[in-house]
Amino acid sequence: KVMVFFFRVGAITTTTTSGDDDKEEESIKEWIEHAEPFRLFSKDEEEQQQMDAPKVVLAGSHQAVIVSWSSASTTRTTKYELQMRENQGGTPWNTIASSLSGTEVRKKNL
Repeated sequence: KVMVFFFRVGAITTTTTSGDDDKEEESIKEWIEHAEPFRLFSKDEEEQQQMDAPKVVLAGSHQAVIVSWSSASTTRTTKYELQMRENQGGTPWNTIASSLSGTEVRKKNL
C-alpha cells in the first residue's frame, strides 16, 4: 500500500496590540503547500521510480541555462515534462516543455 501525504508551511508573525496591556498575538497569514502529494513507496517501488534531481548550468549568458537529468529507470518512460518556478513562496510550477524525448534542454529568456 502506498501512503500519501500533503505538507504545508506558514510563517508565524507576531503583532502587538496597543492598549493598556499591550498583548502580542501570533497568526499565520498564508500557507504554502505543494500541489502533488508526497508518496511513500516500498524499497522496490522506490528503486523503480527513482530519478536524480536535474542539474542546471549556465549556457553562455546569464539569461540561459542547460537543464539535464538522468533517464528514468523504468522502461515505461518514453517522454519527460520539464517544469520550473521562481524561488518565491507559493509561486506555481510552470510547464516549459511538455513532451521531451531527451534528457537535456536549453532554457532561454530567464
